[in-house]
Amino acid sequence: MISIKVKAPDLTKLRNMDVVFHTQLVDQVKKAVANAEYISKRDYLSGPNYRGAKNPTPGPEGVLGWKTGHLKGSVRALPVEDGHPIRGTLAAGPLVYAAIHEFGGEIHRQSTAMGLRGRISSAMLAGHYTIRVPKRSYLQPALKRTVENLKQAIWEIVRGLRI
Repeated sequence: MISIKVKAPDLTKLRNMDVVFHTQLVDQVKKAVANAEYISKRDYLSGPNYRGAKNPTPGPEGVLGWKTGHLKGSVRALPVEDGHPIRGTLAAGPLVYAAIHEFGGEIHRQSTAMGLRGRISSAMLAGHYTIRVPKRSYLQPALKRTVENLKQAIWEIVRGLRI
């Protein structure tokens, strides 16, 4: 789960401002997170379909291929927390592999008689093996791409204030 926070060191003046300002700020965070969801699905989770492929061709760098589409379908913009700070969250899951694709890592396994899809490697015969999954973020880069637009939208709101 990745979040965007909007906070200011001193909100005392802003707390006394019109409710319209706060509503506009919340609306902009909602738009930013919804846009990040769209970008994540379109640009980072729309690689080639690997279902049944004997020799799959990798997609563009940093774009995950797919078999079922479950990961792409699990990415969602969560409701904006309307507190201090205002927080918009982009999440994926509850799939067990969502986090390891986002952050990378290792999966430590104990071998079975069948191995992976019927193939047995010498490492598997030894009893334990490790699967290394590279970091292929699909949430963080999408949010980073929306931050500049969010900053610009917030500045436009602030410029319209009369303090």
